Amino acid sequence: MMALVYWRRLAIRETNSAGSWGIGMLQAWETFYLVVGTSAGALVGVMFIVATLTAELAVDQLNRGTIIYQSPTVFHLGVIVAVGALALIPDHLISFAAVLFAVLGTCGFVYTGLTLWRTFERYDFYQATQWDRLFFGVLPAICYLLMIAGGAAVFWAPEVAAELVAAATLLLLLVSIRNAWDIATFSVRLTRNERINQKHQE
Repeated sequence: MMALVYWRRLAIRETNSAGSWGIGMLQAWETFYLVVGTSAGALVGVMFIVATLTAELAVDQLNRGTIIYQSPTVFHLGVIVAVGALALIPDHLISFAAVLFAVLGTCGFVYTGLTLWRTFERYDFYQATQWDRLFFGVLPAICYLLMIAGGAAVFWAPEVAAELVAAATLLLLLVSIRNAWDIATFSVRLTRNERINQKHQE
């Protein structure tokens, strides 16, 4: 009888401990999300500058580049900023944040799938490479799957939820940094070639 009482008390204590840990699971990650969110916000500003570099390109080239490369990158960075903000909300709203994590992950996964599909379309001025499909399609999709899993884990496995969301956010940031650099360098080269062609035509 004493053993039964002991095990019941131990089970209640572990349940309460897990629940309270689930409530405050993002508190230890506040600095992480502050750094990641700030970095993503700064890169959004850089993408606006990159957009000005392509103003002289042909309309078709500009539209396709924006749809396939620039807009998805800005979207990913915006998701990172949103996740960083959600990580700082009060503890009693953690379930609300979990739902939003899953919603953001689902929207991002669908959008990334659409972007990946668009990379297979053929155009005269540029054809997407396997690296483009990897960094603009496959890797972001994996990040969003991790984010969905992290949002769901808040309810069923809170001990791993914070790690899943953090891993998804960090990987998405690193991929976005690489993509932003790729877009910037390609835009500079393309704009320079466009100006050279215009001078030759004159």
